[in-house]
Amino acid sequence: MTDPPSPTPIDAASIRAHWRDKAAHWTGWAETTAAMADRFNRPLLDAVGLRPGERLLDLASGAGEPALTAAAIAGPAGRVVATDLIPEMLAGIKQRDPERRLTLVAADMQRLPFADAAFERISCRFGLMFVPDPLAALTEARRALRPGGRAGFLTWGPRADQTLFTALGDAVDEVIGVPADDHHWQVFRLDDPQALTALLRDAGFREVETRALKLDGRAPADRPFWRPQLAMSFGHLLEDGDAATHAAIDAAMRRALAPHRAEDGTRYRLQAHALLATGAA
Repeated sequence: MTDPPSPTPIDAASIRAHWRDKAAHWTGWAETTAAMADRFNRPLLDAVGLRPGERLLDLASGAGEPALTAAAIAGPAGRVVATDLIPEMLAGIKQRDPERRLTLVAADMQRLPFADAAFERISCRFGLMFVPDPLAALTEARRALRPGGRAGFLTWGPRADQTLFTALGDAVDEVIGVPADDHHWQVFRLDDPQALTALLRDAGFREVETRALKLDGRAPADRPFWRPQLAMSFGHLLEDGDAATHAAIDAAMRRALAPHRAEDGTRYRLQAHALLATGAA
């Protein structure tokens, strides 16, 4: 495993271009990965305390989660606003929401187009790490939260604790030889629980808590279960890849995952480590 460089903020134009290239892959695999995503959605929405009839703002909604799950909880008397910096991401969410349960808004987390105290709850699943100025984004979220409301932010913990992500990064680097760019390493920019807690407090949140959310899973050893995540993370680098390239990545993934194979040989043992930070207005 190659040690990542220290991630540094990148400019908004570069962020837009990077995620625009990924939008189609995220939308295309969203339903396939829904069950895995739900393992993060539920703890996040439970932590912010969303109830029927409430208004929730979801930041950096990507392919639509946890906003779609939140809409089912809030019900017809509530309102869930899904936001993203990238219009192509919002177009994908619209395809996944034929009943129009969500309000879709293109928005920069650092300059939210909402009134003060407009929402009872705010959620953000794996988006805060990519913002050029996370403190500005948190300050805006705090402004949009009504007194007594709660916000929750999920970020990734240390890279060493992410089995699939680490194996994928190493396999792609081995096969195509393209070093990971600055965007890639933003994933781990907020992997320190103490630093994340301090950011929320600096933004004005009260009752701040940050806890580890560690998930263990099993994946079948007889099929390339990693392909959805490969497409979502690196599909923009592989669009011109032929069958031989993809076969080489599959082989590299099996080598990378070999140490995680269960004793019976039928499954891989995987782990993921996220940080769940919550705070009140």
